[in-house]
Amino acid sequence: MNRLISVLASGVLLVTAVPAAAQEDVAQVALELATLEALCEANASNAADQGLCLYVVHQIMLPGSDPGAEDHGLGDAQDRDGMEIKPLKADWNVRSTSGYSMPRKGMKYVGVLVQYRAGEEGDSYLETSWGVSDREGSFYDQPTVITEPNLGYGQIRPRETVRGWVTFEVPRKARWLELRYEQPLRDPLYWTIRDKKRK
Repeated sequence: MNRLISVLASGVLLVTAVPAAAQEDVAQVALELATLEALCEANASNAADQGLCLYVVHQIMLPGSDPGAEDHGLGDAQDRDGMEIKPLKADWNVRSTSGYSMPRKGMKYVGVLVQYRAGEEGDSYLETSWGVSDREGSFYDQPTVITEPNLGYGQIRPRETVRGWVTFEVPRKARWLELRYEQPLRDPLYWTIRDKKRK
């Protein structure tokens, strides 16, 4: 992994040493995505190291994106310590059920219905574990509580299922979002969601 770290470090230093307007062009030359992905595969000692390596590479090359994001979409379950976590569907134009909350100018509400299914052991859930980012890498991490049933927070008993909505205020033009599930000291889980009704 030392060889890879050296490549990443030199590439980051080179990119940050040039004017912001030219950084994108320099990054493409200094850091070829396919080359760095190949280095991850060649130098990682196990699958966990390779996953972490790919995550770092994609954060440099594709800010706001994750290598696994394209592989998981709505309806795809991912496991976290025996608990199955799955976004079921998305609403790209959420209307507030409270009547008090309205999106800011140029923004809209997008809601995602998520589901947790506990395994043999119980667990907890928290709506603020969820966030989204757009193609520009802007991150929207604070759900706006306007959709019922709202996910909220609580405990899940063994083999119990809980579902609820998490809602985000995002740019009105957004048609593609990367959904993230984050916990302290853990690698995030990612899903890609798209508004298929509009281009």
